[in-house]
Amino acid sequence: MNTFIQLCCSGMSVVKRGILPYFSEQGAKSGDTACAVRSLQRITDTIIHDELPDTYPHIKTYPEQIYYKFISTPCEKNSMIPLMLDISETRVLVFGNGAVGSRKAQYFSGEAKEVTVLDKAASPEEEAEALSRIGSYDFIIAATDDAAFNAKVCTIAKEAKKWYNSATGTGNFLIPAAFKSGDVSIGISTNGKAPAAAAFIRDELKKTTSNHPLSRMIELQETLRRHLPDVEPSQEKRAEILKSVLKDKEVWKDLADGKEPDIEELLRRYQ
Repeated sequence: MNTFIQLCCSGMSVVKRGILPYFSEQGAKSGDTACAVRSLQRITDTIIHDELPDTYPHIKTYPEQIYYKFISTPCEKNSMIPLMLDISETRVLVFGNGAVGSRKAQYFSGEAKEVTVLDKAASPEEEAEALSRIGSYDFIIAATDDAAFNAKVCTIAKEAKKWYNSATGTGNFLIPAAFKSGDVSIGISTNGKAPAAAAFIRDELKKTTSNHPLSRMIELQETLRRHLPDVEPSQEKRAEILKSVLKDKEVWKDLADGKEPDIEELLRRYQ
């Protein structure tokens, strides 16, 4: 199952995982220089805050130079990017079983392999035992009403190179105000500045999509994507056809009325 989480990718954490060399070298080797540039631009704008070279051949010819240039460039501020993650094999540890901790635990429940919620320790010995468990989990959430303790949790989690979130401070991931409607997952974040505003926007979007034929359009797009390679060899043209269908008001009306679109007729119309 995929879960919507906003991750902090500042510093070199993403680069160390090999994303930059994958995009730059693979794009260059395949000759798809434009693809390499787009991929690098997206990541560097978000993570490194640096500018790409002026010419595409520079990336195509010297992918290693670009890679080392970026990993040596310091990031001046935290950056959060939204990602859909498969967390089915991860373990989540939540400190604090109050309203906030319960809500955060519920977000992961049914998606993660294990979600453990710990109450606030009653003694130094219990606290030490609880903190010692951090190393065995992937996502750490500090949600007690004790800001000092939450900070301690996050410090240990950071040193252990875990993903951590704090209800009273900063972390390297945020839990957005999210909802699912069929195959559509939408998450709203204000980067922690106004959680209530994020929840408000989420609720407004839920109202908008509740009776919308969006799920049926997604099914139609999936079907078209399966059929298009058999009739249209150009990937660029296939992308144009899919976009045209999305903009077709008649198709949307048919979907809203419960009618099944004629795939062959749609392909003929837009080829």
